[in-house]
Amino acid sequence: MRRLKKAIRQLSEEESLPSFDDFQPLETPEQVKMVESFEKSHTLQNAVWRGIFSSFLFSFAGFFIYSAHRQSVSPWDVRYHAYFMEEVDSGTLIVA
Repeated sequence: MRRLKKAIRQLSEEESLPSFDDFQPLETPEQVKMVESFEKSHTLQNAVWRGIFSSFLFSFAGFFIYSAHRQSVSPWDVRYHAYFMEEVDSGTLIVA
């Protein structure tokens, strides 16, 4: 039992945070290197998110163009518009 307590204590001492303050300011080259790494990371993330949003934009634009084409070619084939076939003029439906 003592060995187990000793092993647990040593393990917790190894994983614990330091009890003294070892903060020291960074040197200028280290700061420059850190800022450059942040800028590089930002540039990469910016490119990724621009790609994601532009793909959503082009997908939406493609769907919109496809929907507009389908609506103009055959306005009464769209499921819910067929219910109003007798009441609404097809030209009005295409413009809408």
